[in-house]
Amino acid sequence: MIEILRVSRESQYAPPSDRFDDPLLASLESTETMELLLKIIFGLELTNEEDSNETPKEVQCPPCSVISNGISIILALLETRTAVTCFNTQINDVQEFGAEFNSQNNSSEMSTEDAAKQKATLNAILDGIVPWLPKFTDLLVNPPALAPMNTTAGLLDPPLGLTRLHVAKLIFPYLAPTTKSSIPL
Repeated sequence: MIEILRVSRESQYAPPSDRFDDPLLASLESTETMELLLKIIFGLELTNEEDSNETPKEVQCPPCSVISNGISIILALLETRTAVTCFNTQINDVQEFGAEFNSQNNSSEMSTEDAAKQKATLNAILDGIVPWLPKFTDLLVNPPALAPMNTTAGLLDPPLGLTRLHVAKLIFPYLAPTTKSSIPL
């Protein structure tokens, strides 16, 4: 799913004459998909649209892999244009590293239309996650049960785990100083 999302997004950076509407990308970036994904991550009962007035019931805490993979999909949705590192740039016999935007039109510039669409999509995803932040905080404080781990520094109980790492990566954009809106944590 993540690779489909990335390929679909890359096709949107083709020259305007080669672009097409991608219903799969629109579906992946929709608020309904985000809501469904968050319900799956937190083990909430999926309801029919007719029963949408009821609050979702917690069924069972999903396995760590479901939580981690769900958060990975959300992180992929939050990605912007990716940079590709160029390793063979030499100036004055000194190896330097640089990056350029990876797009089909090989331009490092985004059109204002592309930038506006990307910003709207990211804002919708971030706004969709805000009501779930207390649940993510609870997931950090009370992660799924893991066996204690002996380390050279002592016993780690509970271990940090992949779930906590993914939750921390997801919460980071809300804590970044470039976030303009005030988000209640």
